[in-house]
This record gives sequence, structure tokens and C-alpha cells, in this order.
Amino acid sequence: MRPMKTNFRGGLAGAMLGLAVLAGCSTNPITGRSQLVGLVSESEAIQGSAQAYQQMMADLDKKQKIEKSGDKDSARARKIQDISDRLIAQAIKFRPDSASWRWEVQVINDPKTVNAFCMAGGKMAIYTGMWDQLKATDDELAQVMGHEISHALLDHTRERMSVARSTSLGVSLLGAWPASAAPPARRWALPPSSPLRYRTAVRARRRPTPSASSSRRTPATTPTPP
Repeated sequence: MRPMKTNFRGGLAGAMLGLAVLAGCSTNPITGRSQLVGLVSESEAIQGSAQAYQQMMADLDKKQKIEKSGDKDSARARKIQDISDRLIAQAIKFRPDSASWRWEVQVINDPKTVNAFCMAGGKMAIYTGMWDQLKATDDELAQVMGHEISHALLDHTRERMSVARSTSLGVSLLGAWPASAAPPARRWALPPSSPLRYRTAVRARRRPTPSASSSRRTPATTPTPP
């Protein structure tokens, strides 16, 4: 068997990706957990979240799915705004830099959806299914919104974006590895004179061939060596 040449491009791609991931990891000062956040800046995460939030709310507003505090039936919107304001005051104590965020909360009129979220930069929303389906109390709503705010404080949006970017980077690095760099399949072939090759051929020939007219196996025949 001929010696196979070693190609380092695949290893180099993996090493580059590993270094990028390690460089992007940092320890969260609140939880002490190691997070991959360095591949996306905080400003990028906040800006991207704000754009997605504005587009989402604009589309829902056209469908009259947003409950506004100025509406006559806006008790829920006013209640959520009051709860959010008190939670934001506490959030700033954990992350003083969040005081500069443009916090915002909306109530989405969707009775069938039981959900809430808080994106990077403090963009929040809660669905009316929390009232219509769960009959949530003010304390329960505060717990839900506080949980969602914690995602923003802990950079979870930025972390998801960094993970997605690292995956994209890995695919790009592997795509840059040309197929010609892989060893030819013929280098794995056994020499014609190899006894192992002959024994493999014998086993293959001794396998029974299924017949459409009969389920019985055909007698095995001994092949003649080449």
C-alpha cells in the first residue's frame, strides 16, 4: 500500500475556528458563566434587535394587533408599562450600562399566544394570551417580564448571534477547503496481489442471491483464484 500524503488544510481550518471561538468567549460578570459573545459586538446586537423589533411592531400595528396606552381599552398596556418600569429600575442596578438602553414594551393582541420576550437593548413585548389563556395576576406577569429582562441583561441575544456566526464561519472555512485536497480514493485500494483482497472477493461471491421465484438459498460455489 502506497503511503498517503498528509494534508493540513482541514486541520488548519479547524484550528482557525477553534481560536476564533476561544477568543470570543468571556465570563459573564453576573452569573460567572462562560459565554461565546465576542463574535458580535454589543452595539451590533442592540442595533439588530432594534431593527427587527421595529419591523415586527410596524407589521403588527398595520394589522391593529398592538394595544396602545392611549386606547380606551388599554388597561393591560398601562399595567404592563407600570410593571416594566419598576423592573427596569431594578435591572439597572445589576447592569448600570443598561440605563442607556432605549427600553420599550408593547402588548400584542393575540389571545392564542402565551409568550413574552425581551431583546437586546430592552425591546420587550407580551402577548394577550397571558391574560386570556392563563388569567395571569400582576405578580405572575411581573415574574414573566422579569425573566425575559434577565435574558437581555445576560446577553443571551448576543450569545445566540455569536453562535450563529461561528457556525457560519465554520461552514465557510470548510467550503474553502478544495475537494482536490482530499486524498484520492485509489490510495486506499488493496494491491492486486494482496491475499486480503482475494479473501474479500471470495466472501462477496459466497453471498446468496435472492430469487423472485424461490426463497431457498442457492448452493455456494467455490471461486477459482485469479
